[in-house]
Amino acid sequence: MVWPFKKSPVEQKAFDAAAWEALIDQGAKTAAGIYVSPLKAMDCPSVAASLRIRVETLGSCGLHLYQRGPGDERSRATGHPLYPLLHDRPNPWTSSAELVMQLETDTITEGAGYALANRVGDKIVELIRLDPLAVVEKFDVTSMEPVYEYTAPGGGVRRYGWSDILHIPSSLNFANRHGARPLSAIRQARRAIGLAMSLEAHAARLLGNGARPSGVISTEGKKLDDTAYKRLLTSWRGAHSGENSG
Repeated sequence: MVWPFKKSPVEQKAFDAAAWEALIDQGAKTAAGIYVSPLKAMDCPSVAASLRIRVETLGSCGLHLYQRGPGDERSRATGHPLYPLLHDRPNPWTSSAELVMQLETDTITEGAGYALANRVGDKIVELIRLDPLAVVEKFDVTSMEPVYEYTAPGGGVRRYGWSDILHIPSSLNFANRHGARPLSAIRQARRAIGLAMSLEAHAARLLGNGARPSGVISTEGKKLDDTAYKRLLTSWRGAHSGENSG
């Protein structure tokens, strides 16, 4: 039997696990042909080192709450109920340094860091970090106060007022402008990061092959005598051997 319709063969392409992972992590393809997401950008040594230096430095500084006394004198407000949350442990499973480092990481990679001020009555008893990708900042149309919609991992959207959310924005904040997500330093620099990763991969492949570029030197039909040949050979080796290899 001959079927009237024949299924055309489907072109099989090699599965690019790195590109797929970057896409899942909301990465964008750069001009260098590399998908760069906040997670993928950590494969770039300079980006990872810069992020580590910044967040670890801030984490080591500590959080302190101060009060003003007579003569505008400033002293630590160790008796304030928020002091142990900020200085010691924002919640039972997170230290103060860990929260600072995580919020700063969120700000650099996603453009903003968020923590929920969990209350019992009117008292704040915990500060809990929220996934920045699950938070959408909006404004109340009447009061123009910011409100935050958080999509919980198990589903459902919870709405919080500005007094219930600790919001750490980036220096360039275009959130809520025509529904745009916050700008992050990583996403703004993704083209430069992609170029650096591409150059690093190219250099690694070149050195892995012995740093020996292939090619042909042509004299356009002109015959070289022995003197000219030796001069050309010396010039080529001087330009492409030793420290100039590759």
